[in-house]
Amino acid sequence: AVESGIKYGVPPTVVIAQAILESAWGGSTLTRDANALYGVKHSTNWPKSGNPYVSGYVVKRTAEQTPTGGVYYIDARFCSYKSQKDSTMDHGLFLNQSRYLTAKNNYGRTKDAKQYARDIKTAGYATDVKYPEKLISLMDKYNLYRFDGASVPGSEPPKPVPGPKPEPEKSFQPNYVSRVGSMLVIHLEDGSRLQALPVPGGRWVVR
Repeated sequence: AVESGIKYGVPPTVVIAQAILESAWGGSTLTRDANALYGVKHSTNWPKSGNPYVSGYVVKRTAEQTPTGGVYYIDARFCSYKSQKDSTMDHGLFLNQSRYLTAKNNYGRTKDAKQYARDIKTAGYATDVKYPEKLISLMDKYNLYRFDGASVPGSEPPKPVPGPKPEPEKSFQPNYVSRVGSMLVIHLEDGSRLQALPVPGGRWVVR
């Protein structure tokens, strides 16, 4: 999801939420049979010529909704993939079609992943009338926002700037102890000294 976000300008937050929702956490028959996480339909409009991700298609029965919330079922062709990574990258490429450019441009300007979820629904990504709300609920519940702006897993992280070297610790091995009034003087092996002062409760404060 992060790699797709970097390459195609889509928010990983939404990419992950869509994968969870569309594939039922990877348990749908479409995901098991075709490595398809997002339910991208295979049609005369998709995949485009030269698409490097789609390997074929499978036919599955799917539920659709009318604008008023009515449910009906159709048999549809869905894109199939050699891997779930190919499915994720194809999803990012799919969201770069002209009808989704408003969503992409708005996100590029505002970095508002929630609005992106609403914008792709407006552009026709899904027929589910509560699609944005379902995505945003997942984004909030699992704090998926933490993946926006992340680096690609496996890439070399920035090298830390070296700070000042810590001073070597003193040896606290006592050489001998002397008393000055009520205070104890602890003489250490390195020649330094510590003072131990008595406090109520039979304890000592060392400084």
